[in-house]
Amino acid sequence: MPSPVTRFARLSGALLAATLTAPVWASSVSYQMTQSNEAAFPDGSAPYLSVTIADDVLAPTANGSVITFTVQTLSGLDPYTAGSNFGIQSFGFNVVAGGPSLSDSPNAMWILPADWDAKVAPPPNQISGFGRFDVDVGAVGSNRLSTLQFSIDVAGDDIFTYFDSSSTQNGNPPGEGYAWFAAHVAFGSELDPPSAFFGASDDGVLPPTAVPVPAALWMFGGALLGIAGIARRQRT
Repeated sequence: MPSPVTRFARLSGALLAATLTAPVWASSVSYQMTQSNEAAFPDGSAPYLSVTIADDVLAPTANGSVITFTVQTLSGLDPYTAGSNFGIQSFGFNVVAGGPSLSDSPNAMWILPADWDAKVAPPPNQISGFGRFDVDVGAVGSNRLSTLQFSIDVAGDDIFTYFDSSSTQNGNPPGEGYAWFAAHVAFGSELDPPSAFFGASDDGVLPPTAVPVPAALWMFGGALLGIAGIARRQRT
C-alpha cells in the first residue's frame, strides 16, 4: 500500500497537471464601481459592481488577441437584487486614444451574450452622470444579467487598450466625464429608484495596475514539484 507521502505526491502531481492544462489568463485588471447617480447609492459607501478585463493567451483567435470583460453585481446593491427586473442593462467603456479602434476595425469579432449588442461610436453612448463612452454593450429587450461576460477579438489589443476615461460632450451636465467604466442596472418598477447608473472613478484617478496571474500559477506548480521531489527522496 502506498505510503501517505507517496499518495500525497501522486495527488500533487495530478493537481499540477490540472493547473498546467487549465486555461491560463496572461494578465488581468480588476476595478470596482463605487459611484452612482442616485442618492439611494451614496458614492464610495460600497462597491456596487466589479469589472475585470483579461486576455486569454490560449484561446483560438482570428486576429490574435482576445480580451474578455466580466462585469458582476456586488452586495452593495442589496436589497435591490430582489427586484422583478434586476440585472445589468448596459455597460460602457473606452478604447485608448491612438490604440486599435473598434470602430475602425471591420474584422473585430464580438462574443456577446444572447440578446445583447455592441454600439460603437459615433452614437452618443451617453451614460447618465459619467460622460460619453466609445462603446456601449447593451441588452436587447428585457434581458438582464447579474454577471455580464463578453469578449472582443481585435488585432493588437491588450488589456490596457480599454483603459481610458470617458469624455465630456457639449450639453453634458457639469462634472460628467472621467469615469473609466459605467453601467446601467435595472431593479424593477416596484422599487425606488427603478434603476440607476454606476461608475468607476469619475474623479480622474489612474486605472489599476495589471496583475499577472501565470506567475502565481507557476509558483504553485513549483511548490507541488518540490513536494513531489521530497516524496521521491522518501522512497529511496
